[in-house]
Amino acid sequence: MTSMGVVIKVDKRGRMVLPKDVRKALGIERLKMTCGVIGNKVVLENYSGRLFARPLPNWRR
Repeated sequence: MTSMGVVIKVDKRGRMVLPKDVRKALGIERLKMTCGVIGNKVVLENYSGRLFARPLPNWRR
């Protein structure tokens, strides 16, 4: 997969589906992930038992 933007939809319940090519490129299968916000970006990381593997600046709740 090349570096390109992919348009995805967010349903009424706030769910998104990451396209197969994105999941494959990142090695994402069935696993738990953490979700955070930096500025106007959503950050996903593999869940390691801690909230985030590294501190996220400007965390908004």
